[in-house]
Amino acid sequence: MTDPRLFQLDKFEEESYFTPKTWGFWRGVIMYFFIFSLVGHWMEIPYCALMDALFGIVEPDYAAFVDPLHVPYWVYGAGTVVLTLVLLPLKISIVRRCKTLWGAALGFLVAAVAIAAVLETVIGLIINQPDAFGEYPYWDNSQLAGNILGQGWIVNDIGLGLVSLFYVWVVFPFCQKIFLSISPKAANRFFFIVLAVVALACVSWYVPQVFAALGLQGGVVLS
Repeated sequence: MTDPRLFQLDKFEEESYFTPKTWGFWRGVIMYFFIFSLVGHWMEIPYCALMDALFGIVEPDYAAFVDPLHVPYWVYGAGTVVLTLVLLPLKISIVRRCKTLWGAALGFLVAAVAIAAVLETVIGLIINQPDAFGEYPYWDNSQLAGNILGQGWIVNDIGLGLVSLFYVWVVFPFCQKIFLSISPKAANRFFFIVLAVVALACVSWYVPQVFAALGLQGGVVLS
């Protein structure tokens, strides 16, 4: 029978999986980059549907709604790497200072929301300035209640904070615990399976896009 303790994480384990001098750590970082490039796409669909239902702010032809499910959204993979390398050490620092995991989790959530708000606002002020007609090139939060300098939006930031909390406190340590419980050969085999699956998804999406951009179809020039 499976040991039920495998599905539990204690305070020591919440602190113990930031091990950047080991292959197991970087195997996880690389693997989660690719996995969450796909999973992030899937998560964006219900989130955008909810935001549209509540606030009517998402266009029907928004990419997340119309792109096939196998399209990787690399920004989410990159975000996962940042969470692992930056917010995981922050979590460990908070856990060591707090008496309980619940208190540490709450402190981490507040910090994650604040960081998300600062990043969204600063990035927006740099790259998302409106043109002469008041049109924003990437997103427009200026008319939403709870916007921050017309760029950030507290609803997004709370959502990002909750996702960060779930990944850093549950997903990463739990997955690392699972991989440490199996043989290195089995863990590496799963790693290469993930790479192969994502590579297949990339080929099935990007190759037709390249053909289309070059005016080709099946390697034949379109007249």
